Amino acid sequence: MVNKKYFSVVVPVILLNLIIIGGVGYGAAIPKMSGTTPMTGIVMDGIIEEDEWSDADWKVGFYLDIDDGGNPPDTDGMNYMYLGEDEHNIYLGLDLCSDKTGGTNGEWVGVWLNTINRTFSDTLEWVNYLNNGTESFIHDVENDVPMPYFLNLSTGGSGYFPNSDDQFTAIHGSIEGNYVLLDQSGGQPDFNITSAPYSLDHRVQVDFSIDIQDYFPYFKELYANATVEVRLQTYGKVNTTITDNEVTLWYSNGTMNVDDPLQTFSMNTGTSLAFDYETFYAGNFTSDHKMQFSIIANHSSPFKIQLKHMNFGIFTLDVNGKGSAYINPYSSIRNYQIEWGFGPSFNNASDHRMYEIKIPKSELEHYDPDAELGIIIGGYGTMTFVGNNYWAFSQFNNSIRQQRSDYYWYYNMSGLIIPDTINPAIISTPSDLTVELGYTGQNLSWTATDSHPNTYTIELQGSGIVEGPTAWMSGIPIIYNIPDDFAVGTYTYNVTFTDESGNSLSDTVNVIVIESTGGSIPFGNYFLLFIGFGVICLIFIKKRQIIQESRKINNNPS
Repeated sequence: MVNKKYFSVVVPVILLNLIIIGGVGYGAAIPKMSGTTPMTGIVMDGIIEEDEWSDADWKVGFYLDIDDGGNPPDTDGMNYMYLGEDEHNIYLGLDLCSDKTGGTNGEWVGVWLNTINRTFSDTLEWVNYLNNGTESFIHDVENDVPMPYFLNLSTGGSGYFPNSDDQFTAIHGSIEGNYVLLDQSGGQPDFNITSAPYSLDHRVQVDFSIDIQDYFPYFKELYANATVEVRLQTYGKVNTTITDNEVTLWYSNGTMNVDDPLQTFSMNTGTSLAFDYETFYAGNFTSDHKMQFSIIANHSSPFKIQLKHMNFGIFTLDVNGKGSAYINPYSSIRNYQIEWGFGPSFNNASDHRMYEIKIPKSELEHYDPDAELGIIIGGYGTMTFVGNNYWAFSQFNNSIRQQRSDYYWYYNMSGLIIPDTINPAIISTPSDLTVELGYTGQNLSWTATDSHPNTYTIELQGSGIVEGPTAWMSGIPIIYNIPDDFAVGTYTYNVTFTDESGNSLSDTVNVIVIESTGGSIPFGNYFLLFIGFGVICLIFIKKRQIIQESRKINNNPS
């Protein structure tokens, strides 16, 4: 019997020696003992039962050198990761024997996967592969939710300069220079805005439209939605003292009102260099995350505004990096099941933390079961490395470097065989057949389909198998010739199609032989017909003789 197979089994060598890497000891990797059978019998209750995980692909022991002095009763020792799969899910079991505390205050756990051997060495590359070879989820155990990417506070921002001439347009007046002159490099020419006649005065108006998403290297919309304010700073002067010089912040609907005191702010009108500051809040951004404002100045005679630089500090909510773990807390996997428990296990009789995690393969876009599965795990539950606030199992443990493909552990998941449980389909069947005694040249025909057809048999009830086992092909009719010598009666045929996995489907048809309905004449009836025909001929001859004799008499009267 041949099943629908994903790949061949590659049996790894059991690692006999314990290798200490940073705070982690990489222990013996035990291949699954159940051959190629998918995982079955997992009860997702957060308790690691050895029999439930006996057909996992991997059981990996790893030694954690944790801060047992600072966090008693946590202890150094062996911990275990179970890794397996069935047709639809990846299963991960964590038996954290070193974590002896049962509370969940501040607890979290994270899983990072490299599903198709992607190579990446920085966060941008890792992000670009998300949902396309890299996957992650970080679970807030205390609140039983996926960890939020941002904290609910903002403690700092980053400064940026205009990065394109497309970000500004001169409405009144003219611009001398381009956007690169708005940075703060020393000794460069000024970014000059020269006034133009306007009604009875002279005027400058330059409109700016800056998409703040352009300043985030990744997760652009995520960061833009988390932006709480932008602080605009200019440093410049005017070549002559002018009447007014203002910046007006636009509304979120893309309009502005220079007479709104909550939106319009004064800028330097004198000939000495000075800083000016204005703040945009989230309510001023357009729905597509643009920050829009105008510099508008008026005077009775021509003038020129000279800007040394313009920058803006973008303040977002703080990333929830979990302190010294320095993780990127983005969860690409949003549909998963996680359960946790606290108690003894097969690996350790004392009470400790355990996790059972199920990830649908539908969440792992481009999952390649023929490639090695890369994995990093880590978290916090009072158990931490010394001087840190996390533990981890990866090839680099000073921090969780999910952005480095060479820091993942890799495991060959080959060998999963998915049993074929789908029966063949019979798409064409004959109706019951009625024939008269003496029939010849009759047959029955069936057509079946299956991805992996094997053999068929035809049984005549009361007589046993009359054809097969014989190979059949999906979508190609099979034809059975009925013997010509059946007597009157009903004959029942049963056909059974079987595929390579042993799945089968049967169909039954009756062949009914009946007496003749007059279409042929038995031999005895032929004799009677001959006698009858002879009598008719004699009568006809006799009658003709009588007529002839009568005519002779009439022609010769006496």
